[in-house]
Amino acid sequence: MRKTKSGASAVAPTLPRKEGGEESIGPGGVSRASEGRAGSTAAKCRYFGDCGGCQLQDKPYEEQLALKAQRATELLKLAGWTAPIPVHPSPDEWYYRNKMEFSFQDVFPAPPMGQDYLLLGLKRKGRWDKVMNLAECHLLSPEAPRLLDAVHAWALRENLEPYNLHKQTGFLRHLVVREAKNTPDRMVLLVTNPGSLPEASFVEAVRSAYPATSVLWGVNTKSADVARTDKVKKLYGEDQITEELLGRRFRISPYSFFQTNTRGAGALYGLLRGWLAELKPKHVLDLYCGSGAIALCVADLCERVLGVEIIESAVLDARHNAQANKVGNAEFMAAKTEELLPILAAQNLDVDLVVTDPPRSGMHPDATRALRDLGAPHLIYVSCNPKALVADRSRRSSAWTCSPTPTTSRPWRSCARTSCRPLEPRMKIPRLIDTNVAGHSALPTPRRIHELLPSPKRSRETVAEGRQYIRDILDGKDKRRFLVVGPCSIHDPEAALDYARRLKKLADRVADRFLIAMRVYFEKPRTAVGWKGLINDPDMDDSFRVEEGLKRARRLLCTITEMGLCTATEALDPITPQYLSELVCWHAIGARTIESQVHRELASGLSSPVGFKNGTDGNVQVAIDAMRSSLRPHHFLGVDPDGRTSVYRTRGNAYCHLVLRGGRKPNYDRASIGRCERALAAARVRRKIMVDCSHGNSGKDPRRQPAVFAACADQARRGGSCIIGMMVESNLKEGSQPIPSGPGGPARLRYGVSVTDKCLGWPDTEAMILKAAR
Repeated sequence: MRKTKSGASAVAPTLPRKEGGEESIGPGGVSRASEGRAGSTAAKCRYFGDCGGCQLQDKPYEEQLALKAQRATELLKLAGWTAPIPVHPSPDEWYYRNKMEFSFQDVFPAPPMGQDYLLLGLKRKGRWDKVMNLAECHLLSPEAPRLLDAVHAWALRENLEPYNLHKQTGFLRHLVVREAKNTPDRMVLLVTNPGSLPEASFVEAVRSAYPATSVLWGVNTKSADVARTDKVKKLYGEDQITEELLGRRFRISPYSFFQTNTRGAGALYGLLRGWLAELKPKHVLDLYCGSGAIALCVADLCERVLGVEIIESAVLDARHNAQANKVGNAEFMAAKTEELLPILAAQNLDVDLVVTDPPRSGMHPDATRALRDLGAPHLIYVSCNPKALVADRSRRSSAWTCSPTPTTSRPWRSCARTSCRPLEPRMKIPRLIDTNVAGHSALPTPRRIHELLPSPKRSRETVAEGRQYIRDILDGKDKRRFLVVGPCSIHDPEAALDYARRLKKLADRVADRFLIAMRVYFEKPRTAVGWKGLINDPDMDDSFRVEEGLKRARRLLCTITEMGLCTATEALDPITPQYLSELVCWHAIGARTIESQVHRELASGLSSPVGFKNGTDGNVQVAIDAMRSSLRPHHFLGVDPDGRTSVYRTRGNAYCHLVLRGGRKPNYDRASIGRCERALAAARVRRKIMVDCSHGNSGKDPRRQPAVFAACADQARRGGSCIIGMMVESNLKEGSQPIPSGPGGPARLRYGVSVTDKCLGWPDTEAMILKAAR
């Protein structure tokens, strides 16, 4: 790094020999290659000169670098940089790209019937509307041409029509290929016009010729000749690939930006890390952050980094990547840089270093002006087009001073570090939001989790039948009693499945007397502190891997319901039901949340019957009030299946009922039941009661639950009682156990023993229910 008189430094372009520029400028701003010019050598690719993808292959690489250094020096003189600008070569001269977009086109004029009518490859030199077939290409990987051949042959076999740019007709438009260089992941995305795609044969054609781990299909309904789609459908594998860089893993979706030269990007980010280690910034702003590569590679060198990106899918990738790499001080926002920056500048956001990696056209003028107002003392500008860098430099005016230093990257991917002198001293306003937030990370959307873990057909049938049975019991059409039986909380899915298999056999034996649902509680409200359940902390070690917790919970629900066993859980977090609720037959609103407006609104929109527990002190009226509220329509904020904040409008839940769980004293005796029934009648709500045999009704002693159960069953059997069922906290083994602390603590837990409230053991549970059934 070379110091300048202002103490600032910058970086000049570094390029391999491949890509094209704009108009008559080649990669690096040098004139395009022409046949027979002085100093030319044999080009590696047979299509050189005709193909619009490469312009300098006929010159030795050392001469290419010299030409590019000369052109860069000439361009950057306009920014006041007079010294020669050296360049570094790309780590890979060939097969360095990790993404290519190939185009389909029809042959013109149309060939005779039966002959090849389709082209698939890159645009011809100087033509936006002419495509040439490629049997070789040295940019992506040696396997890529075989993929093009296979897709070409598949399209002919299926008699599919290529897109015509002039007429804007046809079906096949683009083939996008993304390759990870440090993992085996490879993605193939077919972009078409609306229509019917022979999906299975396309996947087979791709997989037979190319090691794709992800095969996708997207539909472009617009006329613009860009490989963008309104929606992407997964045909094979996952809908993203994973890349590794500088010891970090990055999820890359079809449209997430990631530096095209992976190894070059590693060198570039290494240089950025060196600068940040020297500057020691506290707060870093990363503009046009893509999937978060720069932000996450430098996050350990600052207190906080905020990334801004307009493409929402890329922001979701960035948030996922932060969580996957356990980076807690990186945040990402989906917004237009030119719209967000003025807001941040007006708020006097405390930023002492900005990294900007804009598109080829450079930064929006409003964004460059806002950068000056932001007053950050340092700016790092990553540019794929020095012309744009010079233009943006002129907009920033004399508040910025720069000078060049070399780096390594892809064609015309250059970088400049600059120093900024604010125009005038400004008072910093204290931060007003997130002052007590250490960080946050994104979750996959509910729809994404549903796609990864779809509910089996048998599961959907079980839930639909179970909900209807419960409604019939509440309506008096089904004379059976409804039992919710199972662990206080789920912490070990294996043990939970063991319990579910036993409970299913028991449920079948007593099906003429009882409808049994397994208690599958994944979230636990805490009076003070403690483990908050499988979803919140699935590994029970304060790692809080919520995404993994949701997946484990959903897998378990799928498996239990596929057995034909009904499920019951508590609705605690208002977002969780979007991930799980279609696999739940019955929900409870717990004693600690019964007065919460949020939970009353949530219950009004749940598709299952809902039981409302009385308060922890035994107050029944709060539960009755909650039932009255949940019977009514509500409007409230929530998250939709695609993760967007939405306003929900509910119809109200007609199948609400009371659950008595005791309080300071039990409330399952006949006198207490009678008082509750009269209170329900006075409130004009459903006069149906379930009794929770645990908690206050058993004095938190699981050995007393059978007595409570028997007393309630006796009341129901004698008639004239509104008791429609009972709830029992039961596990494979009796009692409870603390979660061992320290490394490997959860591994020392006893199998089948609760880690929250004490539970009745399985032998006593089975005997209790069989006795009542007789």
